[in-house]
Amino acid sequence: MKTAGAVFLMWISLNPFLFGGSYFESQSHGLGLKYYYTSVRGMGMGNAGLALHDSISLAQYAISQWRHIRDTRFTAGVGYFQNFTDIPQMNYYTSTANFSGLSMAIPIQRKVWVIGFTLYPYTTIDVQYQRSVRTPDIDFEQIIATRGNTSKAQFLIVWSPHRRLGIALAGNYYFGVIRDKFQLQFDDGSFYDAGHEVEYRVQGPGGGIYLDVVPFPSFSLAGFVEVPPSLTVRRVFNSVLSTEATYLPGKKAFPLKAGIGSALKLGDRWTLVADYVMQQWSRGFGLEKETPEKLEDWFNLGVGIERQLSRKRNAPLLSRLDWRWGLSVQKLGYRFNGNPVYQYAVHLGMGIPFFFYISRFDIGLEAGIRGNRVKNGAQERFVNLRVSISTGERWFLRFR
Repeated sequence: MKTAGAVFLMWISLNPFLFGGSYFESQSHGLGLKYYYTSVRGMGMGNAGLALHDSISLAQYAISQWRHIRDTRFTAGVGYFQNFTDIPQMNYYTSTANFSGLSMAIPIQRKVWVIGFTLYPYTTIDVQYQRSVRTPDIDFEQIIATRGNTSKAQFLIVWSPHRRLGIALAGNYYFGVIRDKFQLQFDDGSFYDAGHEVEYRVQGPGGGIYLDVVPFPSFSLAGFVEVPPSLTVRRVFNSVLSTEATYLPGKKAFPLKAGIGSALKLGDRWTLVADYVMQQWSRGFGLEKETPEKLEDWFNLGVGIERQLSRKRNAPLLSRLDWRWGLSVQKLGYRFNGNPVYQYAVHLGMGIPFFFYISRFDIGLEAGIRGNRVKNGAQERFVNLRVSISTGERWFLRFR
């Protein structure tokens, strides 16, 4: 999948003007930045939380924990992102806001069987460059943009054969569109502006298994494995020269993805969590002209702690909220200047209950540094803010 990244790396010495996206989305034949977090609650704890049970919010990768819900639940969220990028001879700032996913769960038999659905972004890319070209004959602007995303929908079933054990199976479906757009804009009215767009439509099924176990009342473990999906990629040309549409040959897939997490209760209100999640990007995606030496395994390691609210009638206001803190390190899966790219972040979070503690607003804030100016040729400071609302109703159980 050819992206604007290869063109950008070739032109950067010519001082183009960049006005969108993250530098580290611009890897040739890449899929942009991976979109990963367990939930907004988990985001406040270093993107951890696989082993945290929650009867209010529905976590994306802690699916077996849905067995703890007591009624039909719905969770939806939005996000806001800022990037401050520093590369040689250039600094720029970008920001965007978008939908960050939704989940719905219905208990068929309380604390035993649950069915559900999720829809979340999987990878995102938004890169745009502009270059001014001056020649003795003509002046013109070149604009190169790569934008799009892939998303993951899940249809799942959760089973709890014992109160200390949960198992979930999910049928995953991946889909999305990534567009490479090239434009030439002329100042001279004697020339017509020209454009060319290549669209890659990705879709295909996959699956996953999710498990949690509580060996001791104060300690829990959880993990998951998502097998590589079988993807098809349809390439569509849209220009005055061609409107061809073809399927790319060969097997396409997102590599195997797996994670493990733990949670330890420290008294009645404190919980310590730690997660490790990885995906074998080094095996590539099966895309044509792929450069495996520029890919390596992606991972996220996060640790965090939560101070849960107090339900005492006379508790002060700040004690009636959940508070979260965490740290994380992530490897992006791309190599820039021959070196891996790491991201380091601090995390803060807050949970605000309402409607007699059966619904909750969750707020997660992540701030950190991505890349190294010497080793990778660029460094970014970023801030991510996500908000979700979780609520529910006993309509299914009530009318059965």
